[in-house]
Order: sequence, then structure tokens, then C-alpha cells
Amino acid sequence: MNMRDIIIAKRDKQSLTDEQIRFFVSGVTDGSIPDYQISALLMAIVLNGMDEREMTTLTLEMAASGSQMDLSYLEGVPALRRLSSAAGGLALQAVQLINSNPLRVLM
Repeated sequence: MNMRDIIIAKRDKQSLTDEQIRFFVSGVTDGSIPDYQISALLMAIVLNGMDEREMTTLTLEMAASGSQMDLSYLEGVPALRRLSSAAGGLALQAVQLINSNPLRVLM
């Protein structure tokens, strides 16, 4: 699997597979995907959108890629965002797209 094929698929308005999304998240978090390829895929996603399954997979994979905290004691739907984490910012954006309820962002 390679990023070029994933970018082309999304550019051509195809749904990404769970495996392709996992590959992307893994590459973003371990630094193996160059910035320009990350940008190209994100631009294709902005232009062509993601279906609910894609957004769910992206959100879950992004959440699983870092450390997690139990915030169940907070009211509402909390979302933790680390300012130094590009992956955390992407995950927060994906959660906001999926969830129509307002999110409380903890900084």
C-alpha cells in the first residue's frame, strides 16, 4: 500500500478502506508520510468529503494512536486536544464532523 494510491482514490471520490485509513494514521503518527502527501490527502478529503464509516474509522484510529484519558466523569461529550499534536487536532476535527452535539475542548 502507498500514499499515492490512497490520494488518487480520494481524489477520484472513492471511499477509503479501513486499511487505507489505518495506513494513513500510522504514517502520520510515525512520521513516515511526508507533509506534502498528508496535505494532498487532506485536500482531497476536504473537496470530496468522507462517509460516516470513513470518519468513524479515522476518529477511532486517531484516538488509538496516542495516549488516552478517561474523561467519563465530565458532563457532555468531552474531547481532549494537545496543542502540540497535529494528529490530535485532526482527530478533534473528525469528531466534530461526526458528532452534532457541541464538544467541550479541554486545553
